[in-house]
Amino acid sequence: MPLSGVFANLTVLHLADVRFQGACELGDVLSTARCPSLRRLVLHDAQGLSNLAIRSESLLSVDLCSLEGLQQLTVVAPMLRELCIINCFFMRQPVADISAPVLEKLGWSDVYDPRSVQFGELAQLRILVTGCFAGTWLTTSTSWRPQPYSQTLRT
Repeated sequence: MPLSGVFANLTVLHLADVRFQGACELGDVLSTARCPSLRRLVLHDAQGLSNLAIRSESLLSVDLCSLEGLQQLTVVAPMLRELCIINCFFMRQPVADISAPVLEKLGWSDVYDPRSVQFGELAQLRILVTGCFAGTWLTTSTSWRPQPYSQTLRT
């Protein structure tokens, strides 16, 4: 994605097998100011993101899987309904701050430490799927590779 510009009509962004170099501020690109219509973000098998800060008024769904090198995750998304985190903090201390007051579905298959992973109010949460940090959804799959979020968390 270009480092500047507005993507006014972008509703879905799916990035897979990507490498970010230098001081990448992907969160700035995904912000409401740059992507005001973004509803769904899928980021799989990415390298080079040590700090990912997502601040979006429009996001409804975020699916993050295998973000090699991620040290800190911040999500501030007042309309977010679905969040899936898989193997983003593998073998590292997870540091995450999630503010998503209308979140309904949460999938967390990763290292978890309540001292460093903070969730805001989750009054709307209806579905919680947890699993081991090696990638297996303990409740729904026998495969070592996690199923796509839409198949794993069903209403």
